[in-house]
Amino acid sequence: MEKVKDSDIDQAIIDEYEIGETLGTGHFSKVKLGINRKTGEKVAIKVSSRPSPPPPAPARGARRVDLRRPTHSGRPHRSSPSQPAARSPC
Repeated sequence: MEKVKDSDIDQAIIDEYEIGETLGTGHFSKVKLGINRKTGEKVAIKVSSRPSPPPPAPARGARRVDLRRPTHSGRPHRSSPSQPAARSPC
């Protein structure tokens, strides 16, 4: 569970409202008292904190292992049978 911080409040809301006491809390949010700076109207401001996204998955194929073994000539086997192997002069 992530803790909701007062710094999670959007700057536009802070500019328009004076942020007061915490009225209540929940699992991913907190409700704060807000007072409109121009009119004095009291409102409830819900401050939400979303859980952090999971770390990105490794790139596809990043863990692929090349299992081809070199031939006697030191070159790897061809993976595509449609292309004939180059013959070395003997």
